[in-house]
Amino acid sequence: MFYQIHGKVFFVKKKHLKLFIIILSVIVFIALFAVILSYNYNLSKKISEIESRLGSEVVSVKPKVTLPKVLYNLTGVIEKIGQNAIVFKARIPYLGDEGEPLQKSEQRKALVNSATKFTMLSLKNTGEENKKVIQETSISFTDLKVGDSVEIVSNRDISQDAEFEAVRIRIMPSSL
Repeated sequence: MFYQIHGKVFFVKKKHLKLFIIILSVIVFIALFAVILSYNYNLSKKISEIESRLGSEVVSVKPKVTLPKVLYNLTGVIEKIGQNAIVFKARIPYLGDEGEPLQKSEQRKALVNSATKFTMLSLKNTGEENKKVIQETSISFTDLKVGDSVEIVSNRDISQDAEFEAVRIRIMPSSL
């Protein structure tokens, strides 16, 4: 087989041509690999330079936390049980000076009537190791005790109400 390059004729054997193509392919592969390594090295070097220049000026970005505009439920601990009401220490969510979510305690009064539902959450073993499921069972007003951890639900915004009507009172398990 022969090739003509710039008017000159070259004779090349087939096995030499295959060897030449293989060698050329390896050289091209090594060159590409070197270029990629060089690019990654330069990139990491630039990142290090930027980080060192910024130093302590780097500020961590915290996600912005927002609170709901209305609250239909509050959690807390029962302090007193009356004839048709319970007084509880409610945990009220609010944002601190730096926008971090915090809670404050306020005394609230939940009024109960014949339509109020009472339930209790409990953790039940599933039979599998370390696996439990939450089970909700119906209870009555007389099952509530001072010191119970509760969630109290209303059908209107209770975020600012010191006294409100409860549609559901749920005793929470101590391990949640």
